[in-house]
Amino acid sequence: MRPHCSNSNIFGCFNAIAIVCLTLWLPFIRANAQPEVEWERTYEPENGGIPAPVILLRTENNEFRCVGLYSNNDFYDYDIGILYINSEFELVRRVTLLEDHYSEDVPYYIDGCADAVIASNGDLIITGRSEVRIGLEPIRCNGLLIRVDLNGELVWWCRDNRVGGFLNTCIGSDDRIYLNDGRNIWRFQCDGNNGQVVYNWHDDEWIFSIDDFLLDSTQTLIMSGASLLNGVFIPRYICYQINNRLRWSSYFQDQFNWDNDYGNYICKSRDGGYYSAVDLNNDAETRVSLFKMNEDGELLWRREVWWDDHPGFLRQIITTPDGGFATVEERTRPGVPIYEYLRLRRYDSAGNQLWMWDYPFGEGIYATNTNFLLLADNSYLFSWTSRNQVHLVKTTPDPVSVAQNKTDLLKDFHVRGIFPNPTNNTINISFSLQSMQEVRFDLWSSMGILLDTQGPVLMYPGLHSWSRRMTGQPSGVYFLTLTAGATKHYQKFVLLR
Repeated sequence: MRPHCSNSNIFGCFNAIAIVCLTLWLPFIRANAQPEVEWERTYEPENGGIPAPVILLRTENNEFRCVGLYSNNDFYDYDIGILYINSEFELVRRVTLLEDHYSEDVPYYIDGCADAVIASNGDLIITGRSEVRIGLEPIRCNGLLIRVDLNGELVWWCRDNRVGGFLNTCIGSDDRIYLNDGRNIWRFQCDGNNGQVVYNWHDDEWIFSIDDFLLDSTQTLIMSGASLLNGVFIPRYICYQINNRLRWSSYFQDQFNWDNDYGNYICKSRDGGYYSAVDLNNDAETRVSLFKMNEDGELLWRREVWWDDHPGFLRQIITTPDGGFATVEERTRPGVPIYEYLRLRRYDSAGNQLWMWDYPFGEGIYATNTNFLLLADNSYLFSWTSRNQVHLVKTTPDPVSVAQNKTDLLKDFHVRGIFPNPTNNTINISFSLQSMQEVRFDLWSSMGILLDTQGPVLMYPGLHSWSRRMTGQPSGVYFLTLTAGATKHYQKFVLLR
């Protein structure tokens, strides 16, 4: 007897076939596809060039800020400058800061703009370096810290003569600012319209230089850099609680013999661990070494990416939505004194390269200071500078992420997991529905006590996200139950205060 085939069965069969096809197609995409240039735009500051690194930032409402040094065509006289770019990538405002370089009858000069972050109210926090000079001769360098409001107005600024300059920075959920001068970690506490450095961390025994650091949702600082051991550099990682308590310290000895450490960059992985990319560039070899550590600093895997004979430098590493990561490099040919192209590499969560994409800057263009962001549509946004121009380049969506999203959408109920985990307050979870369903969220304590219920809420097919603040709940282990129709999914997470 021939079986009856209803519309729902037909759809179910088609859905199953589509999942199988996409599953078989995904490895082919990962091995062959790469993004392309969607558009390129150029922005010119009103007062000359931007010779120092330009920092590219994205606000919560998907607007952008480019922060760097402006020059009035005077090599020895720089100002801090900001380009305000809206969500349509149109330049809406230019702001120049600290044009008057005098204090206590001794001239000082802006000499560096290293990093910037955005505070919870939208203010910009900019770090860098200033010089005190007699004539054109520098006699002292100071750390420089600037705060600017949403309208580009200066809120406060300060110089600290205990350091020779601030490098990268990050900001906590309490809006406290943490700074790195290459050897020390500082905390800057704002008080009204002023502020001061109130905290310092350094230990010569553990770390020789700090190249990068981040502050995660549990108010923990993770530093990446290098230690000098028996005359060679080795990668070093330190995890510190804000209350000055060491959680762990890791270094990978007897696996490398490096003459130079050119940068150790770090980012948080989706599973709570860390990815790290270490740039090696010496007379013997040119390579990038990739590391994956768990949340306790234990090495899970190591990969080495051997470059061709085109020298260059690693600039950045970021996490991608599917749990992998991406890096960007500035590259050139042997004997060519300028960088000729940038190279974007995409990896999966095991450190396998999925694709590689090159973007040429243009013949004879002196390009540098590459930054990049991952946008909501899974495309990449690059910024780079040449002479007196800032360039933005937007790619088409990452084909790996797009294919993964299509696969997830075809599943009846797919949950991507809670992030961040551990968390210090807010939990976020993303999931996809293949059909319209009622979804309920139940929050449980580790003792099995139901703490909160939200829903059921009728949701349409597609990708969804849900978040909840854990205000009033103590530190501990919790469980979240997602119920979609007759399907339940359980997620465990840790709350750390």
